[in-house]
Amino acid sequence: MIPESRGLRLPAEVQVAQPPAGIGPRSGPMGSAPARLVLVRHTPVKGVQGLCYGRTDVDLPESFAQDAEAVRAALPPAPWTLYASPARRCRRLAEWLGGGVTTDPRLQELDFGDWEGRAWNDLPRPELDRWCGDFVGLRPPGGEAFAELAARAGDFAAEMAGRHAGGCVVAVTHAGVIRALLAARSGLPYADAFSIAVAPGSVHVLDTGCRRAGPGQSNIGLTGGNQPIKLLAKARS
Repeated sequence: MIPESRGLRLPAEVQVAQPPAGIGPRSGPMGSAPARLVLVRHTPVKGVQGLCYGRTDVDLPESFAQDAEAVRAALPPAPWTLYASPARRCRRLAEWLGGGVTTDPRLQELDFGDWEGRAWNDLPRPELDRWCGDFVGLRPPGGEAFAELAARAGDFAAEMAGRHAGGCVVAVTHAGVIRALLAARSGLPYADAFSIAVAPGSVHVLDTGCRRAGPGQSNIGLTGGNQPIKLLAKARS
């Protein structure tokens, strides 16, 4: 993840290529309500202080059971369909919540490529500064740009809108995916997505729908509230 403490100043508006045709929201059956999409960030992890990690599997603390129960208590009543990122920290939480879990690679965190698992302070400063200047459009060496993450997150949301129209989908995922979808919903440029607070174990309820894309966004907007239902009593990184 990107540590917020870096205090990055990023462009207010970035031109981002739109996703391929067919990645917009899909309509459900005529007259049906939109799908309710519940975005859950994985619970706190340990041993990651100062570490650059996205796809890297990291350990869960001894408090995992307590953390997972706090998430369960925050979720809307069942029934819902459960999806999760393939990352162990997400799969463990999804399995704890019970029922069948479908893993979906579109819910993965940003791929930092060659930087994965390294300390932020050990990364080549010129490369890091260049990427921080346009993380939306630039890729870390061997990784992906935030715009690419946002496109796959939007594709997932659009598919859920059509496949589960009138139902509820719970997706256990990462801060980057949640921020991308919340930014799209609110009209916030992707370059400002890290101004959105997404604590470990937080739950955000959205109704899938369509709105016109703003600057630096894919056309996968969401309607309804950005409603953090409940946060863990203490957010730990």
